[in-house]
Amino acid sequence: MKTNSAFDNSFVLPVETRTIHANCVRNEKINIPGILYGKDINIKIHINSKILSKTINKYIYNTLFNVNINNKIYDVMFAQIQRHPVKDTILHFDLRVVDIHELIEVKIPVVTIGQSAPGAITSVIDYSIPVRCAPKDLIPQIECDITGIKDTSFINTQNIKLNGIHFKKHQNLVSIKIKK
Repeated sequence: MKTNSAFDNSFVLPVETRTIHANCVRNEKINIPGILYGKDINIKIHINSKILSKTINKYIYNTLFNVNINNKIYDVMFAQIQRHPVKDTILHFDLRVVDIHELIEVKIPVVTIGQSAPGAITSVIDYSIPVRCAPKDLIPQIECDITGIKDTSFINTQNIKLNGIHFKKHQNLVSIKIKK
């Protein structure tokens, strides 16, 4: 199981506030419009498209980082990224402000690592699982090690212990079936 923290407070995303409509920002083809929202916060923002693309590659969902708006630092995470259906270019992004002292609800991706026994068929039942945790305990993904599993079995949330992370429901994550 991966247990590295998903909070990088050394990185500050350089966003700027915007007063013009999102379509006008998109038409410039330099900046991408977005919104920063949270408890009592709703700020229209934009950022250089190249900087945003690099940031998304490193800090995709379930990773916390900082933004600086008008000399105020916010702890944030990507909430949504909208892409063009054909070109796959970024159209809009949402940043969710997170209070590091309050529990948050997010979905954490599930991935398998390792090789199961020959003849085994591995199926990921849920590719993401809803959890509740403090932002400091957030991890980018749950890694299920299937190395050497020889019998038909399931990896269940009840068998996974992650510090500070509480599964919203108990369920099977990975199914491994052995052909006879």
